[in-house]
Parts: sequence; C-alpha cells; structure tokens
Amino acid sequence: MIQEIGGATDDRIYYSDFNLCGCSQHNQSSSRETSLAHERLDNQPAMPTGNGSIEYRRLGIVPVEHVLVYGSEDNVILKDVGVPGKTPYFASDGYLTDFSGTKLPGSQILAALPLDLATLGDTFKWPRKQQEPLGELPVDATNVSGGFARNSFRFGDGNSIVTVGTAIAKLLPLRGGGAMFWVVSAQVVSQGTGKYEGARGIQSFSGSSHFPNWPASPGDQVGVLAAGFQAKIHRCLKIVLKENQVT
Repeated sequence: MIQEIGGATDDRIYYSDFNLCGCSQHNQSSSRETSLAHERLDNQPAMPTGNGSIEYRRLGIVPVEHVLVYGSEDNVILKDVGVPGKTPYFASDGYLTDFSGTKLPGSQILAALPLDLATLGDTFKWPRKQQEPLGELPVDATNVSGGFARNSFRFGDGNSIVTVGTAIAKLLPLRGGGAMFWVVSAQVVSQGTGKYEGARGIQSFSGSSHFPNWPASPGDQVGVLAAGFQAKIHRCLKIVLKENQVT
C-alpha cells in the first residue's frame, strides 16, 4: 500500500499488503489472537517525531514495541591521529531525516567510533565463503571483528536516545580510483530522555561514504579520513517504553 501523506510518499509496510503462504500459521484470518494483535496495530496512529513521521507501528511484532526507521546525514572526521596517549576515533555530527530525506527540525546525531590504525588494513579483508549447511554450526567469523561505537539521537521534539554496541567497518576500492566506505552496527539502548526515558531496546544502522580518489599508501588514506567526509546512514530503532516494562 502506498499513500501520500503531506505530499510525501508513505512507504510504510502494512500487514494487509501480504498474504504470505496462506497456511494456518501465516493466514491472519486463521488466528483470532493474531487478528486482534494486527487490529490493535492498525488502530495505532503513525507517531510523528520531529516534523516527519519516522515511527512505523505496524513494523512492531506486538503493540508495545515501538519501531523508528529514519536516516541521518553525518559529517565524519577521524580525530586524535598521532596525539600521544589518545586513541584515534571517528567523530560524527549531523542531523536526522525521515525516509523522504526531509530533515527533522532541531534533530542531531552525535557518534564516536574508535579506530586502531594498525588494523586499518583489515577493513579491506572480507569474510571467507561460508560452508554448507548454512543453517547449522560452525559459523566462520573470519574478518568480521569490530569495535564499539556510541550514537546519540536528539529527535527535535524534546526526546532523545543513546545507544552503544559493536560496529564493523569495510573499505572497497572501486574501478577509477575511488572507494566505498561502509559501517554497520548493532547497538543497545543505554539511556533516553522525554518519552524515551527508561526505554529499553536495540538500534541497528548501515552507513556508507564514497571517496572519489582513494590513495594507495596507508598514510595518505589516514590523511583522507582525517580531512573529513560525508556519510549517509539508514537506521532502525526498536524499543519498549518504561511503562510497559517489569521493573
């Protein structure tokens, strides 16, 4: 289902758009409990945060799970390179957007991701081919180790959330001399303010940057990162508010 809301396309997922396989497990009409749960979700309005709607209630597995899906435009710079006693880190500062790309007024993203310069070359290494059967152990985690990142989100409406967790960075040289820089992260909520005070949940993101000219030497690569660059990131936050938790 595609609807127009305030001139922008609403691409939220509605359960009624999918019939799945039609079996008793997936057929909504076969389970009164499932139908009631979906009905409760359908009766929940889209909750706007800031000036754009980024909360997608129908993506929650139950009504108490709030799902926020949004983007961010980040200015990133590698700091503290060569500073004695300090760890180099990527510092991000930017703003949040809805999925039409519209900025949420008053919003802000702040992030920090430490970088061990000795392992910068590992970002060019990719996982080995996984062996069958893929649904069983073992899992080969070669070249997928990560560091720890922290994100802070101000939504522009007096509410905020902070998350922390693992992040993996990868660099891919491109034909023509450029490079893609990707970071993916899985994080856990540590704190919040406003209606998100006491909330618990998770945040995941996938971000990308592009360098038109990527140098060959590690020293020059660090110089490019330290000069600053732009990142475009898509994020998903799944939380349960404090009033729905057992404390």
